Amino acid sequence: MISDNTLYRDTFGVLKWRCAEGGAEINVRPTRAFPLSDPRRFVALIDADGNEVALIEDLEALPSRPRELLLQELEQSYFLPQVVAVAQITDDFGIQRWEVETDRGTRTFEVRSREDLRWVHPGHLLIRDVDGNRYEVKRFEDLDLPSRLKIETYL
Repeated sequence: MISDNTLYRDTFGVLKWRCAEGGAEINVRPTRAFPLSDPRRFVALIDADGNEVALIEDLEALPSRPRELLLQELEQSYFLPQVVAVAQITDDFGIQRWEVETDRGTRTFEVRSREDLRWVHPGHLLIRDVDGNRYEVKRFEDLDLPSRLKIETYL
């Protein structure tokens, strides 16, 4: 069971978990089982050796302090800007250069091939750049027409 005193940050800001009252402290990092389709359910706490030490079925069921700690940590791990508009996509020797507006500001990145553009489900597009960063278009139909046409050229 996760409570206010079993999940906390130490003085260095490292996320720690204590499995029982008086038990050993373990460095943990949260990992989502379904990061795109159900990000607030089934979050595993993973130790330094890669072992799952706890599974949280629903973040909403946690007390507020541990829930906030986990959400902060997950936000850092799952950096996934939302593309809200496409200014330009150019193709130079098979590498696409995307200039986009995201919910986190203007970004420019490069995409190698069509395989780096993936439909998660109808209307939900995931884009992976050459550095492994991911961007998403949650609702393709909500993009303005020029942005949709630019992307459709490369699908």
